[in-house]
Amino acid sequence: MFTLIRAIGNVPAGQLQPSQISITGSWACANGTISNVPLELRFSMMGAPTNTFTATTNNGTNGPAGTVSFVVPAWAGLQCGDKLSFEVRGLCAGAFTPWQGVGADGLDCLSCPRIQLNAPMLGACSGTPATQSVTLSGVVMLPPGASSAFSWDFGDGQVSPAGTLTNTTNNPNQPLPVSVVHVYGDRSTPYLACLKPANLECPSPCVEVQTTCGTTGCPGISGTVSYGQCTASGARPVTIDLSFNPPLPANAVAQISWAYGGPNVAGQTSATQTVNTAGGPVASVQHTSEFMHRSGGYVITATVVLVIGGQVCPLANSTVTVVALPPPCIPCPDPGNPVTVTVTVPSAPQWCAPMTTALSATLNAQLNWLPPVPTNPPVPARYDWTITTPSGGAGTATASNTTPTISTASGWSGGAATANGALNLSAVGTYSVAVAVVFGTGSGLPTDASGAVTCNLTGSATFALAACQSKPSECPTVDSLSFSSGCFDSMTMAPVNITATAAISDPSGIAQGFDWDFGDPGSSGNTITTATPVATHSYMAGGSFTVTCRVRSSDPNCPPSALLASTLSIPACRIVRPSCDVLLWTALIMMAVGALAIIIGCLIATYVAPPAGPIAGLVVSIVGGAIALIGLILWIIWWAVCRFFTACQVILAAIDFIIAMIVVFGVIALIIAIVAAITQVSWPCFFQAIVTTAFWGFLLGLMYRIARAVGCLVPGPGASAGASSGSPLTGSSGTKMRQHGGGFAAYARSEPDPALPLRGMGDAMARVTAAMGIHPCSGCQQRAAQLNALLPFSRGD
Repeated sequence: MFTLIRAIGNVPAGQLQPSQISITGSWACANGTISNVPLELRFSMMGAPTNTFTATTNNGTNGPAGTVSFVVPAWAGLQCGDKLSFEVRGLCAGAFTPWQGVGADGLDCLSCPRIQLNAPMLGACSGTPATQSVTLSGVVMLPPGASSAFSWDFGDGQVSPAGTLTNTTNNPNQPLPVSVVHVYGDRSTPYLACLKPANLECPSPCVEVQTTCGTTGCPGISGTVSYGQCTASGARPVTIDLSFNPPLPANAVAQISWAYGGPNVAGQTSATQTVNTAGGPVASVQHTSEFMHRSGGYVITATVVLVIGGQVCPLANSTVTVVALPPPCIPCPDPGNPVTVTVTVPSAPQWCAPMTTALSATLNAQLNWLPPVPTNPPVPARYDWTITTPSGGAGTATASNTTPTISTASGWSGGAATANGALNLSAVGTYSVAVAVVFGTGSGLPTDASGAVTCNLTGSATFALAACQSKPSECPTVDSLSFSSGCFDSMTMAPVNITATAAISDPSGIAQGFDWDFGDPGSSGNTITTATPVATHSYMAGGSFTVTCRVRSSDPNCPPSALLASTLSIPACRIVRPSCDVLLWTALIMMAVGALAIIIGCLIATYVAPPAGPIAGLVVSIVGGAIALIGLILWIIWWAVCRFFTACQVILAAIDFIIAMIVVFGVIALIIAIVAAITQVSWPCFFQAIVTTAFWGFLLGLMYRIARAVGCLVPGPGASAGASSGSPLTGSSGTKMRQHGGGFAAYARSEPDPALPLRGMGDAMARVTAAMGIHPCSGCQQRAAQLNALLPFSRGD
């Protein structure tokens, strides 16, 4: 038996309707069992939930023995004070008792007032600084006969009593209105106004008040249009987006009147839409309707009436216009024959079963559009192909392609496909071909609700494969492959020409052609056919390459032989380390700067009056000597560690740099000697310049020996072998000979040739500028000849 103790409604703060009901009572089975008895409760009054709620009596440790509580959700329309009726049953002695009806006098929402505040009504702004009158209002509900005092906290530091409200009726849901007008100072951040009951333990709802005196409350409005997929009716959904800048604030209302400028699919020419921002700011709204394509489109206008802060926006009846031109929807291809499939097979005699060659059929699908054919018909997203082998074959294979043509030699998967994706044509008989044409979104074809094209776009065809009549024992085969040797020079980037030779078995002498693949995809001549078992290919990089070859027969009963693969390795000719290039140039430049500083220091000490002159000259000379010494140490380190890992063009450019230094310091020595002959005071500086010039000459000899040792200079073929006699400054071409990996490689380049003899300073300067990446200018031949005549010299190899 169930005895009701109370039914309480739980009302959240700021709301008027209960969200939950707590029902408490006591239960006892007829046999006296009261502990841990499962109970079920259900409502029988109209509007109550139809599901059943379960609870369990406690064991007496948390309250009276047999007490049970149900917490159930309230339903729409339930109010405090409503009388409840429900049923309860319990599990006693292993069986549920009959449902027992229970009634309550009324739903108790306890003694706290229920308060709901309205959105603030913004009045006019006045004064400087501006103030704004704001009306705050709401309703209060009290228990029957109850009274409560209230006060307003306006959120700006001011508090005002709202008076005492009394419910003189027996209706706990009697609304008692309360309102107040308060003047707020204008500011960019909102105020928080609250209505507080006298009992501070009760909820106190609040509302934001945002003044609008200092800002423009009405936003700018713009519109854009977008289109959806074609529907089965041949129309498109058209969506118009209205954007508000700044967004509509909370508690604003927008009334939108749409004029379509023509009928939509449903025959409507207008519509209305209301936007309420009670849930927060709104930056944009959408409106969608379905339209057919027509010339000129639809001029759609949206007339917007805004109410912000209780006031009609000054931009009343503002109108936004967009032009909607839905793209035409294309009807499906011919429903009787939407796709025609054709199969093209090679005319070669090897097209027979079992297919052991790379020959393949070509499958092609053609869409059959009904006239008039669309001007720009949509392109399918892909073609899904299926081939089923005849009885006794390998099964079914599938492939997808983005073009209407596909080959049976690649891209297939399934039981009838080989490991590399080719179709296995090993059975004699008729093969069935089917294709499904798939269109993507935006194709213009009719779609269903999910956006999938609703057209049935399929086609089919067949082809037959006859049995081969081969004589394997008499057919030629490739037994082995051999290659000529070579290495790749990463400095010259010269191609490496490799000759491949196939050793074959051909007892009947019927070998007709050889199919080569040099394993160098993307290069010119990677796949070729030769009439003899010898082929050549130029590789532009080193590494390992897989070269394959098969032989074809003049006998139609012999299919091409199986592929024979062999690995070709092309090593690097020499290893170059950029850091070694940098080390050599650093050493040479430091020695040049240091030597020049020593001479300058000597001149300062000689020609600047003491005591400043000798001291400054000594300091400059010491610093120069230290720099030159460091450069010499770096050069020795380069000689010991890096000379075999330095690029040849860097070594040859360094030789030209040293020659230039010999000329520079020789000229300096000559000038100092002339001055010394006149002044008789700078002979020590002259001897320093002479020693420096001799040092660079000694270094030049060492660099020549190093260049020959590492293979950067070898005896050239002479003028008869094609060496140019033109000046390096004019950019004449010549033939260089350098040693790489024990062999010689000759190549021609349109730049100054380091192997050509230097006839004078003109040639040397051209060599240096070319090594620095500066190309020789046209018309400089006369200048080079003049420099060669002024400062002639020769360099033997």
